[in-house]
Amino acid sequence: MELLPGLLGTATYTRSDFSFYDFMGAGGEILDCNRIPGVTRNMFNLDFAWSHDSGLYAGWDFLYVGKF
Repeated sequence: MELLPGLLGTATYTRSDFSFYDFMGAGGEILDCNRIPGVTRNMFNLDFAWSHDSGLYAGWDFLYVGKF
C-alpha cells in the first residue's frame, strides 16, 4: 500500500496452531495433541520501502516471531 508518494508499506500476520494427530513416537509414546516443534504460533512482519526518482532507495523491515 502506498502510504506517501514513494513510500510503500506492507504488514502481514500469521497464526499457526499445528499439533500431532494420531501419532506414536519411536519408543511407543503417544504424541497426540502435542505441538509440532519448530513451528511458532505467531509471526508478524512490517515492511517499509522508500524510493526516489533519482534512484535513491531505502528499506526497513521488522519481523516478530513468537516462541517456538
